Amino acid sequence: MILNRETIARAGLALLDEKGSDGLTMRALAASLGVQAPALYWHVKNRRELIDLMGEAIMSDAHDVFDDTSAPWDIFLANGARALRQAMLRYHQGARILAGTFVTNAADMLEPMLDAMTSAGFTVREAARLSPVIHHYTIGFTIEQQARDGSEYPGPNPYTEENLIAKLDLQKYPAISEVFSELYEPDFDADFEDGLAIVIDGLRARLRGKRKSAAPRVSDRR
Repeated sequence: MILNRETIARAGLALLDEKGSDGLTMRALAASLGVQAPALYWHVKNRRELIDLMGEAIMSDAHDVFDDTSAPWDIFLANGARALRQAMLRYHQGARILAGTFVTNAADMLEPMLDAMTSAGFTVREAARLSPVIHHYTIGFTIEQQARDGSEYPGPNPYTEENLIAKLDLQKYPAISEVFSELYEPDFDADFEDGLAIVIDGLRARLRGKRKSAAPRVSDRR
């Protein structure tokens, strides 16, 4: 096996799946690769840089299926969000790895997003301000989804129905009681699509307003 930054990043993601975030150490990673620590540090300076590389690997996975630039701009952006979510879900706490990570290859996804939005009628500065909303929503949603497995807690999963019912006085919260399953046993795919639709609808509305304000008034045409 050739030891390089890509190999190290993929091994880090595999180790994260196997041992969780507490088990993701440089020593454990070197052992999983069958090398001594100095060989590992030749390529990766520290754990922070390792996590950045792991984030780049996740982003690369998303980009690999995010290439249909012929789709309308709004569908293109929605498909990009779906690809990013699926890439994060492939790995234990993948969304937390990507959140706040210095990922240089994010430009591979961002550039076509900006192109799609500017082709639709946004200025490039507007696209730069608005496009991160999709990524922030997608990463935040997936962080919450992955947290529900309870793996980061030392004891039982606090998100189980039994534990939640024991902790909540549902008589005190009648609205929560009525929609308990929607709140605490969600259909994550359906919920993600609902939220994504709200974001995309907001962008469509912004673009319609922009076009409306730019259209000449009847009095202007006289």
